[in-house]
Amino acid sequence: IDIAAPGIDIKTTGVTYAYEFASGTSLATPIVAGVIALMQAITFDTISVDEIEQILKGSAPKLSVTNLGAGVINGGLAVQMAKHKLFKETKENLKTVAATSKSGDLKLKWDIDSSYAEGYVVYRSASKSGTYKKIKTITNPHASTFTDQGLKKGKTYYYKVRGFINYGNGKKYNMYSAVKSGKPN
Repeated sequence: IDIAAPGIDIKTTGVTYAYEFASGTSLATPIVAGVIALMQAITFDTISVDEIEQILKGSAPKLSVTNLGAGVINGGLAVQMAKHKLFKETKENLKTVAATSKSGDLKLKWDIDSSYAEGYVVYRSASKSGTYKKIKTITNPHASTFTDQGLKKGKTYYYKVRGFINYGNGKKYNMYSAVKSGKPN
C-alpha cells in the first residue's frame, strides 16, 4: 500500500439510486483518483506522475497504524501543494508606476494573469538596490492597481509586487516582479 483512503462505511448511491453505506477498495480508489484529477486540473495537466506521487505521500498525515503506506490521503493539502508547485514559478508583471493628478501620489498597475494569485503584496524602497519594505497587502485577487499616497514630491520611489496564495495557516509567494520606479508630482 502506497497511500490509504477512506473505504469503510462510505455513503454512496445503491443500485436503486437510494443512498446506502458500503465498504471496500471500490470506495477508496475513486477518492484517490478524484484527488489526482483535481491536482492535474489545478496545474493544467503539467504535473508529472512522480510529482503526483511525491505530493500525495508528502501531504498524507502519518498514522500510528502500520501497513497504511505513507498515511491517509489529505486531498485538500495535496491540491494546495500542486497549486503551489505551479504558482511559485510565476512572476507578476508590474507594468507602470506613474504620478497621478493628486500631488504626492503614485499609481502602480500590474497584469493579472493565470498565476492563481489570491492577493498581492506591494513593496517600496528609496533606492533600486535598497531594502524593500512591505507597504500594502491586497487580498482581492482581481486587483491590478494600488495608489501609494502622501509621498514626497520629486523623490524617486522604487516598487516591486508579488502574488500570494493562502497555504495551510500561512501564505506562499511567487517571484517578485521586475522593479519599476516613479516620481510623484
